[in-house]
Amino acid sequence: MVEGVKYDPRLYSYIETALGGTPQIKSIYSDKSVFSRRAGWNNKLNFNIATFQNTPKKGMTIYATLGLSEYLLRDDQNSKPPRRVELVSILRDDTDFDELTGDSEDKENFYEDQLMYLCCYMVNENSYLYPGDVWKMYFSNAYEQFSDMEHLFFMTPTFLSNKFQSTTIGEKEIDWLLCVPISDEELGFYEKNGAKALEELLVKRKVDVSDLFRKSVI
Repeated sequence: MVEGVKYDPRLYSYIETALGGTPQIKSIYSDKSVFSRRAGWNNKLNFNIATFQNTPKKGMTIYATLGLSEYLLRDDQNSKPPRRVELVSILRDDTDFDELTGDSEDKENFYEDQLMYLCCYMVNENSYLYPGDVWKMYFSNAYEQFSDMEHLFFMTPTFLSNKFQSTTIGEKEIDWLLCVPISDEELGFYEKNGAKALEELLVKRKVDVSDLFRKSVI
């Protein structure tokens, strides 16, 4: 068990079993994360990022939050019931960041920064992400250059493991959300046909969501 940020050890055991590996754990403070620091939130928050290398395939890395679900998130503005969430993302290790963002150093903390920002946003803004949500222009607003996959779609982690889904740990019901970069065309399909249709299409086409230079399925 890794010392540091509070989280239920059963959550660690769950993702270890679901993803079939032993992750490295990194504790990150909001003031050390580029995008969280830029947002100017006063709260100093601390979360863990679990990193699974060569998972689900060689040359890929999975990043998962540990600790966001300790917060019972609320979204009173949209009259949604309270919810507990953890986030996961996946990236090809050979991603060319000189081409992607124009700075090869972005590779070191790319998804750690993104996940940290999303965690801090939900806690600080009294809001949360839900399966089927989309953040438009997410990457293109953060970087001066990016690939065509500039929007961020949140879906169930179907691509990673059939064991990896919403779960109850203790008395806490936790939703896992996979962060999937999508294109303008896929965003248009989402707006016309809905989140479920886009998720089904991405799964049917076996899209490599770790590839930020992939071709659009539309």
